Amino acid sequence: AKVDWTEAPRKLGPAPGESGYAEWLLSRLPALKDELRDSSTFFGVSTAGRLCPGSGQIASWYGGGHPPSHTGPGKPATVAEIMGLPPNRTFAIHDGSSHLLACARQLPPLPPKLAVFSLGTGVGFGMTDSSGLAFDRSSAQGAKDMELRGAMVSHAPYKGTWEEWLDSVSHDASKRMRQLLEEDFAGQRRPWREPWVSLTLASRAFELASIGFDNPAVPFTEQWLHFLHTDFLPAFGDRVEAVSFAGGIVEHNWDEMRDILVDPSSGSLRPFGGSSHAITVLPPAPESSGLVGAAIYALGTGLCGLRFFAR
Repeated sequence: AKVDWTEAPRKLGPAPGESGYAEWLLSRLPALKDELRDSSTFFGVSTAGRLCPGSGQIASWYGGGHPPSHTGPGKPATVAEIMGLPPNRTFAIHDGSSHLLACARQLPPLPPKLAVFSLGTGVGFGMTDSSGLAFDRSSAQGAKDMELRGAMVSHAPYKGTWEEWLDSVSHDASKRMRQLLEEDFAGQRRPWREPWVSLTLASRAFELASIGFDNPAVPFTEQWLHFLHTDFLPAFGDRVEAVSFAGGIVEHNWDEMRDILVDPSSGSLRPFGGSSHAITVLPPAPESSGLVGAAIYALGTGLCGLRFFAR
């Protein structure tokens, strides 16, 4: 089925934390008042934080880009409560999983053994099992199944190849790149001393490459190819048969990224440094994939009663 936007996706501007979020949302979306009264309208929410998709409870809330704020002792608040939405028509999903659903472009079962990386401020991650159900990172087993060397993929250590960039650019560019390396990121001082996936493979790394290279997508994507072959695929082995990508960086740079990542004759991941894996690279997610995935989840769960997550 073809899905069209009734309103084009847009940014709503800075939001408050938990307090006052519902009122702020109504002020930014005047049509929401009528949708709240319409029992045929479902609400899909894609969010970061420690979310349980089954109950909609969230133990930490990143609304508006604020630092993680805990909702207090006892029972966590639900996303619906924080956002002022009807609980029986609100379906919240972690942003990594929402990009996964958008990449799959179908209701369950999803493509089996599919890993999806969303590239924005950090790296989001979602993955399906051998039956095409998504791993639920809120469960102990789901979180374990998605770990890379004992950590969430987004937080896993990864040294990267970015240090080679500093020696391959002009002196002036190298100096400006080193200045950026000293800036805080995600609350960390001098973050490049102990780099991790969301630092070396998302927006800050792309910004770093942009200082020294006319086409920053090239070194940035070469680093991604290195990560997949040296870290990710050796760890996940035969649990992954296909990968795909989502997020703003991908939307604006996929042509260059595809040339580096994908063997055009087979559609498989290109080899790197003597390493080769029979991994299919699927087309990237559609634009605004976080919203698309949240909509798929809300309609599939609320309207069709479909099961998305592995137990």
